[in-house]
Amino acid sequence: QEAYEAMSLAERHTLHLEIGQFLGELASIDDASSECESAADSITTGMDELRLLDDQAFFVGSRITSSLISIACEQIDLAGPDAVADNYRRLIFSEWNLSAGQKTSHQSDFRAALYYFSKGIEFLGRECWLNDVRLCLALHEGAVSAAYALGEADQVVRYTEDVMSHVSLEDTLGVQQLLLRSLAQSGKHKECITRGVNILRQLDFDIPISPTMEIVMTSMASTDCIASPCGVDEIMKLCEKVVDESAHCIVKIMDAFYISCYASASAFLPLISCELVKYALKHGICQESTVAFASYGMFKIFFEGDYAAGKKWADVVRAITEKHQSSSTSNGQGLEIRAHILLVRECRFLTQ
Repeated sequence: QEAYEAMSLAERHTLHLEIGQFLGELASIDDASSECESAADSITTGMDELRLLDDQAFFVGSRITSSLISIACEQIDLAGPDAVADNYRRLIFSEWNLSAGQKTSHQSDFRAALYYFSKGIEFLGRECWLNDVRLCLALHEGAVSAAYALGEADQVVRYTEDVMSHVSLEDTLGVQQLLLRSLAQSGKHKECITRGVNILRQLDFDIPISPTMEIVMTSMASTDCIASPCGVDEIMKLCEKVVDESAHCIVKIMDAFYISCYASASAFLPLISCELVKYALKHGICQESTVAFASYGMFKIFFEGDYAAGKKWADVVRAITEKHQSSSTSNGQGLEIRAHILLVRECRFLTQ
């Protein structure tokens, strides 16, 4: 300790970098790490053959850290990006922080994950989006996901808006749906709805800025033309259809601000329900689609007094949720609860 305290700040940074780089190369997370200039080149052959399992947990001081790469990043991050002049090495250290963030995120240690993702962004520097777009996007996506899990809405907004400023709309959908969910959970329903509607309009959905009852009824009629001919069995076959990633992201966007529409009794609620039903019938039905079918059945009763249609869509909701129960996750169970809150609370007698 005395020897460490006697070192200058520059010497401490050099020491942390040497330790971190040596440990990072032992972790062997990718081929690029072996090309990075190694501070351990003079280590004996016997030490070079040492390989530790990167998914093994280690005790460091008084706490446990998730992996060898996490220890390496902690050392490198103590030195910081200003101590690394070489841009290539900065890229490598950003990759290592991305790996550490992903590992700790998978272990639900979101505080540590957010730390590593943010440090990875710092190592890319001010021109991070010019240095490596793929890496920068992955780090920002990780940071948004971790911040969302921690309930840190300001961080979610910060990293999401940075992504929105530098990549195409399609590449922002993943982080934007988390932003919408974060706003909804924070009770910022008006902002959530405004952002959600703007996204759908950019994706060429015909969503008016100010919906009227006439527009709502027209949307209900057009949806009925598509949905009414479909029986329960035919709809269930659509559950077998694989929903491609881009379509799934769009469904998640609609589902993300759906709860704000419901919570604030927004006039957009029936419009979003109709759009999601039509989109699901065209592209395939996923778990997030369930709530739209539930509310569509509710609106068939509320607007048209069509109890038979309400019963049909209650049966559809039940069939879809039962299908997902065989491989249900906590997310699937949550979607089932939300769908039934909408339909069963309003139309309990229909499912009897």
